[in-house]
Amino acid sequence: MKFSCARDKYIFTTKIYLDDEEEDYVELREPSLQEMQSLGGDSKQNIKTLEVLFPKCLIRHSFVDDDGESTDSKAVYDMLKESASLFTEIIDTWFKSIPFNSRLKKGSK
Repeated sequence: MKFSCARDKYIFTTKIYLDDEEEDYVELREPSLQEMQSLGGDSKQNIKTLEVLFPKCLIRHSFVDDDGESTDSKAVYDMLKESASLFTEIIDTWFKSIPFNSRLKKGSK
């Protein structure tokens, strides 16, 4: 495999639709090992960590500004965090979707 293609194949992403029409969405990549290590048992610290982590992991989204230009990830994060219920659901869906225990081919030696 060409190394330039490996990231797209092996870094897991999940697309989360924000409405039933599947028009509005965010797509997040899985956190890196270093990013995951910054999360822990302290929920207040995890919220602070997610403030930095979420915009870095947000790789695509459906939001544009009033001129039709793509909105940057930090602006999308700032808008989404205004709703604690929506943001919490997004985080929950994101982390539950990451296949932590099932990535390698079954029967690998």
